[in-house]
Parts: sequence; structure tokens; C-alpha cells
Amino acid sequence: MSARWTRVARGSLAAAFSTFVAAFSHAVSGGSAPGIAALSLAVAFSTLVCVALAGRGLSYWRIGASVAASQVFFHTLFSLIVEPAPTSPAAPATAHAGHDMAAMFLPTGAAASGGAAITVDVAMVTGHVLAAVATFAAIVWGERAVRGLLAAALVRATRLAALLLPAPVFAPRSVRLGRVARIDAPAALEVLRASVWHRGPPLAA
Repeated sequence: MSARWTRVARGSLAAAFSTFVAAFSHAVSGGSAPGIAALSLAVAFSTLVCVALAGRGLSYWRIGASVAASQVFFHTLFSLIVEPAPTSPAAPATAHAGHDMAAMFLPTGAAASGGAAITVDVAMVTGHVLAAVATFAAIVWGERAVRGLLAAALVRATRLAALLLPAPVFAPRSVRLGRVARIDAPAALEVLRASVWHRGPPLAA
């Protein structure tokens, strides 16, 4: 995989994780679950940002600022784009609590009573802060942790395979004997030997 596609994969995973954490924390903290339109826009925007930032040596401060800004963006988006829910005819058409930017810091009870004190929706702020912390940890240490886990799993799998699989047995190599060279007597020696065998005693002078 090339460096470009590696950045795209890392950015897409970070965007999907941050969007899921933000949507989950938003719903758990008192807001309604984001709809398909809000989630689609959030994933598209966060993917562009995360892919652009992936592979760059950003400091922890910049990553933290980016994560905090993304949580504010997610809350605003999830608050503005809300799927209509069926209501009873007798119920008044009022906005639900915690679903606009003002509701994040000004609960509906204070606005309805006309109180001047501005309080904070603790549940919503806490949920998005926890989502920001989880996203920051996933971006900074998530990839390192995943690589460490994969390396440890590979080492253990190799050791387990070495214990379960039989050790290979290598057959001894056969030794080939060299050919014995056959030395033929020269023809001259054969002639000399024949003459020696058939030669009689020397003639008397």
C-alpha cells in the first residue's frame, strides 16, 4: 500500500471513530440520536479534515484544538439537523432540551422562568469532553497500540505454530562416489610384452 492510500485509510478510520464517539456521547448526554443526514455530513467533513491531517507531525496542542473544534462542530450539526419525531396533537411545538447551541450552555428551565443566571448543561458538556478525550487518545496512541498488539499477536502465533507443527526432518544427502578411471596400457607396451614372452634364448656365437 502506498503512502497516499495509507493516509486515506488512517484518516477515514479516525473520522469514523470520532463521528461515532461524538454521536454516541451526544445521544447519551440528553440529545436525540443524530439522523442519517447529520451523520453523513459529519462523516464527510471529518474524513476530509482527518485525511488532510494524517501523516503530518502535529503537536499535541494542535491535535487537541482540532479535536475540541470538531466536537463543537458535531454538536452544532447534530442540534441543527434533527429528524422530526411524531408528537401528540395536544403537545405544544417546543424545542427539545439540549439541541441547539444555546441549550448546551443555557437549559430551557432558566429561559422559561426568565432567570438571568446562565448555567451550563453539565451532561452535554461532559459527554462531548469525554468524546474529545477518547478521540485524542485514539489519534495519538491508537495506531501505536494497534501496531504493538499486532506484533505481539504475530510473535505468539509463530511460537504456537512452532510448538504444534512437527519439526522438519531433513534426509541425509547421498554421497556419490567418483568414477574410477581406467588406464589402458599403451599399444607400445603391449607389443613389448608380446616380444618378451615369445623371445627365445640368444644364439650361440
